[in-house]
Order: sequence, then C-alpha cells, then structure tokens
Amino acid sequence: MTNVSLSESAKRLNLTEDEVQKAIEFYRKQKEARKKYARSYKDLSPEQKEARNRYAARRRVRDMLLVRKALAAGITVTDQEIDEYLDNK
Repeated sequence: MTNVSLSESAKRLNLTEDEVQKAIEFYRKQKEARKKYARSYKDLSPEQKEARNRYAARRRVRDMLLVRKALAAGITVTDQEIDEYLDNK
C-alpha cells in the first residue's frame, strides 16, 4: 500500500489487519493468474488460438440470441429486480 500502514487501512475499512492481509493476498493471486493466462494464450499454437476464438464467438452469439428471444417473449428485467438480486448475492 502506498504510504498507509496496514493497521490504518484496517481501521479505515472497519476490518481486522488479518482480513486486510488476506484481501491483499487474494488480489495478488488474481493478478498472477491473469498474467499466467495472458502468457499461456500467447504461447498457444495458431490452431489452439483459433479454437479458443471460435468458442468465444459462439458464446457471444448464443448470449445474444438468448437476449433476443427473451425480449421477443416479453421477458424484461426491472431495476427493482436487479437491486434485489444484488442485495441477495
């Protein structure tokens, strides 16, 4: 952290120092995993990259078609439903 002690951060976030330390470690692991994925994609063969891109394109089209069908069927989502979902998550 920049110029802020762990205990000061914990007080400000209303967390224990241990919880802040765990959050920092979790963030570092996520960051490392993203780096690993980026490197692994770069190292894939052209055939593997094509297969991955084809799969991603199919997923995007599938999601788009699901949304179109839902809208055609009159299925919509209200702001209240979104808020309830986020509150219960």
